[in-house]
Amino acid sequence: MKRTFHVLFGLLVAGWLWTSACRPLWADVTATILGNVTGPTGAAVPAARVTVRNQLTGLGPEVITDTTGGYEFLAFPVGAGYSVDVEAQGFGKAAESGITLLVKYPGAGR
Repeated sequence: MKRTFHVLFGLLVAGWLWTSACRPLWADVTATILGNVTGPTGAAVPAARVTVRNQLTGLGPEVITDTTGGYEFLAFPVGAGYSVDVEAQGFGKAAESGITLLVKYPGAGR
């Protein structure tokens, strides 16, 4: 019984050490998309619908801008092939495609 306990405890510790060492390998690499929607005069456009799409799948979330025209999308996989569409009542539709999301390391140049 004592030997079984030591073996199980040893396996538990080994598993914990292995998962701790490999945790950086399991981390998802993601990007954030954020911005502000403004009209031709530079004034903020609140309540605009902003959609980010993966151009390969055509799928993507949408948000509504806040009172300052700001929007934010979190946790997108890095890579190429994104587009951003913006629509607001009283304004035309704006679209930007061919967007590539990159990883920015802390301390890297802007």
